[in-house]
Amino acid sequence: ARAVRRAAADLPVASLTAISSYRIPFTVEDDLLIDYAFARLMFREPADAGIRLDDTELGQALTLARRSTGPRITRDSLLAAATPGLLARAMGNYGIDELQALRANVVESLEAVAAWQSEPYLGDIDFIRQEGRLHFLPELSQDMTEFWQQHCLGELRIHDVPGTHFTCLTGSRAPGVARLLREVWGRRS
Repeated sequence: ARAVRRAAADLPVASLTAISSYRIPFTVEDDLLIDYAFARLMFREPADAGIRLDDTELGQALTLARRSTGPRITRDSLLAAATPGLLARAMGNYGIDELQALRANVVESLEAVAAWQSEPYLGDIDFIRQEGRLHFLPELSQDMTEFWQQHCLGELRIHDVPGTHFTCLTGSRAPGVARLLREVWGRRS
């Protein structure tokens, strides 16, 4: 909205850099899917928490559920879209107050991100996209790219970097992203 107001006032519109980011276009209301995402966000395999789901099958079910029910992913919409037995596996009970509080934070974060409404951006965007899967919910990497394609009214430049959503800025990958940012921001000067 600010870019639209600035353009309307005939002010220059700045460029934007987004790193492995986008608005998740749906809310997750299924506890098992939330627990799956929570395990991934805690850098754990969902199977370690008792969730034994095939990522590919889950991604396909998530995509089909979104097509049929839109922005709300419920247990029923996933069950209707999943292959038989995919969601029949039970989630283990953590029994630890701290993990439950962190899980509640994930629930609130997913709800908040899905509720955010963005205006198209008039300027150019450099989107630094992770090469690895967006591991906490399958099939979202393409959504991320489509989000920026739809919201960028200027030129969208995509730069792929190694790593996942959570590792593309860490360890030995960080210097490469820093060099890329210096290049991107230097080009804008």
